[in-house]
Amino acid sequence: MANILPVPESEQRVLDNLLRDLNETYPDKMIVRLLQDHKKWYEKVTRLYKNIGYSSRDEFLAAYGFTVEQAKGGRPSVDLDAIVETLLSRYEGDRYVTSFEQLKEENPDIAPKFKSLQNKSDEMFGMSLNKYLKEKGVFQSDKSTAAEKAKKYKAKLETIFDELKKRYEGKELPKSIAELKESNADIEDIANIGPWIEKAYNRHALEYLVELGLIQEKEKKEAVPKKPRSLSVDEKLSNVTEELKNRVSESGERVLATNGKEITEKLKSRYPDLPIQTIDGWVKKVHPGKNIKSYLIEQGIIQTAREYFISKIEHIDSIDFRKNKLYLEEDDPDIQILLQSIGKGRALITGLETDRQEWQIKDCYFVLDTDDKNPMKGIFWDDFYLVSHGYVDKFISKANVLEILNEKAGKQKSKSTFIATSNNPIEAFCLENFNPSLYEAFLKKLKISGKYFKSVKYKDSEQLAPAFVVECAIVPYIQQLTSIPTKIGDYQKAYSSFTLAPKADKVADTLDPESFGEMLDKLIGKDMPSVYHTLVPYGRFATGKQISGLVARMNKWKKWGDYSATGRKSIIVARGAILLNDSREAMLYADKAGILDKYARNRGLDTDVLRDGVMADFGLDKNGRKTFDLGNTTVEVSVNKELKLNLFDTSAGKEVKSIPKRGAEPDKYEEARAEFAEIKKNLKGIVKNRTELLFDGFLSGKTRKPDSWKSSYLNNFILHKVGELIVWNQKENTFILTENGIIDCNGNEYVINDKDPIGVAHPINMKSGEAKAWQKYFASHGLKQPFEQVWEPVIDMDRFKQNRYEGRMIPYYKFLKNEKHGISVRDWNYHNEIEISFVDCDARVERIDWARHQIDMNDRFEVKEIRVKRRTRVANHIIAYLDNITAIDRIIADDVTIVDTLHDCSLAQITDYINIANENNANNVLAALMEYKNECFSDFDPMGEFTLD
Repeated sequence: MANILPVPESEQRVLDNLLRDLNETYPDKMIVRLLQDHKKWYEKVTRLYKNIGYSSRDEFLAAYGFTVEQAKGGRPSVDLDAIVETLLSRYEGDRYVTSFEQLKEENPDIAPKFKSLQNKSDEMFGMSLNKYLKEKGVFQSDKSTAAEKAKKYKAKLETIFDELKKRYEGKELPKSIAELKESNADIEDIANIGPWIEKAYNRHALEYLVELGLIQEKEKKEAVPKKPRSLSVDEKLSNVTEELKNRVSESGERVLATNGKEITEKLKSRYPDLPIQTIDGWVKKVHPGKNIKSYLIEQGIIQTAREYFISKIEHIDSIDFRKNKLYLEEDDPDIQILLQSIGKGRALITGLETDRQEWQIKDCYFVLDTDDKNPMKGIFWDDFYLVSHGYVDKFISKANVLEILNEKAGKQKSKSTFIATSNNPIEAFCLENFNPSLYEAFLKKLKISGKYFKSVKYKDSEQLAPAFVVECAIVPYIQQLTSIPTKIGDYQKAYSSFTLAPKADKVADTLDPESFGEMLDKLIGKDMPSVYHTLVPYGRFATGKQISGLVARMNKWKKWGDYSATGRKSIIVARGAILLNDSREAMLYADKAGILDKYARNRGLDTDVLRDGVMADFGLDKNGRKTFDLGNTTVEVSVNKELKLNLFDTSAGKEVKSIPKRGAEPDKYEEARAEFAEIKKNLKGIVKNRTELLFDGFLSGKTRKPDSWKSSYLNNFILHKVGELIVWNQKENTFILTENGIIDCNGNEYVINDKDPIGVAHPINMKSGEAKAWQKYFASHGLKQPFEQVWEPVIDMDRFKQNRYEGRMIPYYKFLKNEKHGISVRDWNYHNEIEISFVDCDARVERIDWARHQIDMNDRFEVKEIRVKRRTRVANHIIAYLDNITAIDRIIADDVTIVDTLHDCSLAQITDYINIANENNANNVLAALMEYKNECFSDFDPMGEFTLD
């Protein structure tokens, strides 16, 4: 029995469940046909042996007492381990090869076995054969070989150049490389002139040929007077906005922000000569995510309810809190109208005193006392819940009314019991703007102990800040949670809404980050917070590390059996609170949760500007480098082609693994170490996040304006590197980024026009032969895409039949968690009804395996019929996915009818199918697949890998 290796905690439960299943199914410990009979278990074995550290599936299973027997039949087995040992022994020391062809030529006795070795490589080594041989030093890049090739290309190019110079002496030069090739097709190797120039001289081909005088230099066209054009929507909106601003400035009156329809009607009646009716449509087109209300508030054309409320109470002399009552010493009818208007949906209670009007909303009472004998106009406030039951619904956001009233009450210093303890000006600020007694009562009501706020220091000081000062940072956020979420069905997407409180932020800026952060951790506790409200200030002020920890907790709180409804309510509150946080981790979470637009709006930013200008900005220069001065040396951090970080110590003249501490100035070292850790931690997340965004664009066809796209992908080193792995399109034209510029699929320079939007290209929109040209580009340059873009098969919908998958069993887990691929699964009535649907398709999916209130991941489903409603990118992707997952069963069954569907397959899929057929001794299918591959993809590298891991 092999040694049992330590198991990561994250894999222990998976291992326990797998061993239980294997012991029940194979009590004699002899495993046969694991892949064919239990594909899900086979995948778990693969995952576990790699993550735990075994060299193969067999070694992993042997460690737990199992023996794997090969299925009988098929071709004779090959001792692949012996072949590997032979290869390694032959290439010890300085011996190596630079290509697979060279390896076969030097080892003719074992070369016939290389195909089997390649197919079994992942099982044996956990990686491709190509990678394994590189690790062992058998494959190495040979710089001398590259130099020899460059020399060879130069010799051939000189011959071509001499001939071209003779032909064009005194004649008109061609205008492009394509024209040059076409006019001189008789010259040997003229077709390779572009790539040879780049490899031999490391120059852009077009630029080099212009310098040689073999292609015309483009002349700048003289400007031609343009015809008057109609204004764009952007310009129309800008013009009407400026006119509205001028008129509002002249009149000094602004419309109150209620809803879009009322705003439009009020503005139309006030400014009938302006195109008010069309503003909302223009705003949504120019500023996606905004509406007429948010836009006009931002422009200062209409006033918010907060501004309106302040204007109505700004001349009130005093506000008096008495137990559960708030008194306004005011008899202005405007304030009465305001308070009456707040009671939307109220029930008028009759039978009261003649001159008293009273409205009831839930547990809160608003009372306007108009009795002449009583000059006090009062509002009865039920236990400090004025905000949650009144003002928020109609007029003002959750924090604002309380904040405004607090400000008024806070100015009555005679009522305050707080005494300043230092000369720190923030204490006077707190006395001026907040009310200690009110905060004390509020925290007591929520049963939040004041002890939490007594251990926070002032910034850059050992002095403790008074508890009230700390409360002034915390309570304005705690108060914003005015009602606990009750509808938790949509907990995976829903979030509570909160707003930034600048005055509270000003107080927090004066506090010591370390002790303040420790206080926040204690405030919410180690697992589930005892008071939902504490999540709001935590979300606002937590560090990036604390936000990551909170997100991990939220994933735990999803478990109904452990946390029930309380967990899901906490998730909704926490998700909204994270939108207040300024860390990169919070931005990444918001983007992943699909609410980055809300995050951006909270800060008055455009979503793309936030995503590309803030999230993906690590302070690197255009070459992907950043320098840290440590005092005794300078360290340069750079990003390589694999988007991994390198550190170079300039004084030592060598690469280092971490920021060197010895001899460095302490402050500079700590600053550099922290910043490097931040870059390292977030780089992978940014790349992953960008890949998901690009995949969404691949299926949805979303585009960006050229200026916005160029700002992101041409000016940001990280995004440029990611962009080099994607084929882009402007209408029907496709192009790709390179280190040296932008080219099309023929290697010619492509110039982005500033008119047409740019998106992620899809093969269904490419011209004939273009997808294959791009496949060759990626294969020849050794580039792997983050997802199968150019390798996605284009489905021939004219040959598509609705019963395409009839009789093909698909396990349940193949449909689950594939929303991003356009597949949705809904579980009804405790697993009794499973509904599977596909975007842009109508389908009838039948469940084959059924048990009352139970569902197993391997339960079988059959797509009896499927009809494509619209020929979209996502519909094409879904059919390609279904083709792939149903093909595996047909291959294992050695069903040669699969050949009928190969016309829709890419090389990447064909290669996968060949490996599966070979592993399962499906000899008839294997022969058919090999024949198809050799016929259609003969000019591709047989060991090529097509996508990133």
